[in-house]
Amino acid sequence: ADGTRIASGSRDGEAILWSAADGTLVAHLPLGEHVLGLGFSSDGRRLVVARWDGSGKVFDLDSDQAVEGLAGPRRVDGRFELQGR
Repeated sequence: ADGTRIASGSRDGEAILWSAADGTLVAHLPLGEHVLGLGFSSDGRRLVVARWDGSGKVFDLDSDQAVEGLAGPRRVDGRFELQGR
C-alpha cells in the first residue's frame, strides 16, 4: 500500500476509504454483503474486499469501480483462498 488511504468495512455491506493525511472520507464502495477483510495491493492502486458470503471483489482505486469478482472460499492447507472469476 502507498500509505495515502485507510480502508474500513462493516456489516452494512460497504467499504469506506479515508484519507490517511487528514481523515476525510474519500469513497464509499458498495458490496451488498458484510465485509470480513480488506487488503491493499502493494502499489496502493487496488483494494481486495472479502465478504461474509465467501466471495470478494477487487476495486480499482483510481476509478473506485469493482474490476473483478472473486469466488470462494476454497480451503488450501488450513487457509482460505479466493479464486478470480
